[in-house]
Amino acid sequence: MIKISRKKLTIAIWKSIKFLPKGIRGVLSRSLFQVNLKSEKDNKDKIIFKIASDTDEIISALRLIQENYQRLKMTDSDDLIRASKFNLLPTTAVFVAKCGEEVVGTISVIVDSSLGLPIDDFSDISSYREDGRVVEIGSFCIKESWRSRNSGISVPLALFSLKYCFEKVDTDFVVLTVRSSVALFYEDICCFKPFGERKKHSGVQGLKSASLVVEAKTYLRDLELIYSKRRLEKNLFLLYSEFPWSSQDEFFKEKFGLISQKIMLDKKIVEALEGQASFFHHLNVSDKLVITNFTNDMSLYKKFMKDAKEHFSTREDFRFHVNIKGRSIVLDTICDIKLLDVSRSGIRIICNSDLPKNIIIKFVIPKIGPILLVCETKWSKKKQYGLRIINESSSWNRLIDYYESMIVEESKNAA
Repeated sequence: MIKISRKKLTIAIWKSIKFLPKGIRGVLSRSLFQVNLKSEKDNKDKIIFKIASDTDEIISALRLIQENYQRLKMTDSDDLIRASKFNLLPTTAVFVAKCGEEVVGTISVIVDSSLGLPIDDFSDISSYREDGRVVEIGSFCIKESWRSRNSGISVPLALFSLKYCFEKVDTDFVVLTVRSSVALFYEDICCFKPFGERKKHSGVQGLKSASLVVEAKTYLRDLELIYSKRRLEKNLFLLYSEFPWSSQDEFFKEKFGLISQKIMLDKKIVEALEGQASFFHHLNVSDKLVITNFTNDMSLYKKFMKDAKEHFSTREDFRFHVNIKGRSIVLDTICDIKLLDVSRSGIRIICNSDLPKNIIIKFVIPKIGPILLVCETKWSKKKQYGLRIINESSSWNRLIDYYESMIVEESKNAA
């Protein structure tokens, strides 16, 4: 009698049901789904899930991604690590799953900015941008030698990154691009929704790929509805809400709404990216300007300036991505807003109401108190507005001083 492993049997069944109607297919897929929680019971192989917090963890994660792409023939690059310009932004978070000192899985979260997102080369996400804050998750892989326990690593790692997106970044939409061969798993099990067309993706050697999205305000409700009354290892809603694998103190630590992480621009990381990834040598001037305006890293600025000295003029104020809620005040009308990124002289916000030329923004920061900003609208696009601050505010300057000092302190700790 021939024995077939549960994993191979599950894959075979999934392939056989992929042509069924979505509702029926989803029910069958979820009946097969199960997370291997052995790692939580076996201290010898205990998996730790965390945001990469030092150079070695980040480089190990980027090396793992490149090895995975090479194994699957998704790249012809001979770079030692797989990285991109987005790894130079202090808002990019690299998550890792570790067993002891070994990085066995990774996934990245990239916050939308003036640099855009990797998905922009494949799909149009303008409608999501116009309706709120967007982040992209990607570079998701598990070390080949650990793939027999894949679900016990990949599912909690993905949920951990989503928890960060929703609760730390306060995003409205999470997007990703995956190979068509695995898209149904994300749809049926993870409740992602497809958008755009499935087509060949130049970023993965022309493999047919799909774009997927989840909307923050409905996602947990959808999970709870679909996974109602299932036991923990078969219930994504419980796994998300209870999350038994890791303390989240590190990324939920109060930083007055600051999302930026200086750790991504530790000098040793920049040197590793420069020496082991080819993208670093092909950045255009526009990319360099955006990166330096989000980093508060003078050494990186000087490095870029040497390459394009004639294009760099007076330095813009550094920008910081934030998660802050406030209100706009126009005469007797008060509207809720969300601050996306800030600098000493301006802010970018989301507001569901039309705003005039001049407005007052009000919000409260713990330990600093209420902040009032008189602003002038410089540009608007659907729900997003770019505002210039036209009043002097000592409390606002204290907040920006705090952000700058926080990043400098993190830089010292990372060195």
